[in-house]
Amino acid sequence: MDASPSSCTVFKTPSPRELEVARLVWDRRSDKYIAAKLGIGVGTVHTHLDRMREKSDLHDRHALAAWALAHEHAEGVYVIVTDIVPLDSRVP
Repeated sequence: MDASPSSCTVFKTPSPRELEVARLVWDRRSDKYIAAKLGIGVGTVHTHLDRMREKSDLHDRHALAAWALAHEHAEGVYVIVTDIVPLDSRVP
């Protein structure tokens, strides 16, 4: 019997640069400090934080940093299938 996922969740991991930003956020550094430390603009720091928010669905700075650091050694996109149904049980 063939089966396919009926629902799944896609997780994206933080980029290397997002991880650098996350480490400094975790150390309670300001966006201005982070920008100067990494040689980027404050707007770019905001962009990295926004991208991590989109990937994690978190909004608190420190929760966001914790999420990023927890995924530090993961790379790419992961799909987690939450339900498998037989193909013949689908409604046309």
